Amino acid sequence: MADEDLTIAFWEGKYFAYESKCPHRKGPIFMGRLKPGACITCPSHKITFSLETGEIIHNPIPESMKDYHDSGNLRLFKVSEDKDKIIVEY
Repeated sequence: MADEDLTIAFWEGKYFAYESKCPHRKGPIFMGRLKPGACITCPSHKITFSLETGEIIHNPIPESMKDYHDSGNLRLFKVSEDKDKIIVEY
């Protein structure tokens, strides 16, 4: 299996695992700001994604800039806990 570049965050009492690069322009979303409601904002272009679904919650880039505006969803990984271990499925 190929190596995955992912980030694990503990936020609002739950673990989340997601791709470390933003799907928009491959910015460093691992350095993003976690927000209430289990969201993360990419520091590069300020697009906010749900850590529950991976979907875009807010995209400040105008739709008129279509080629620059478009982004896919954030890739998420299933996380579970087993005693003192965190298990990420990818």
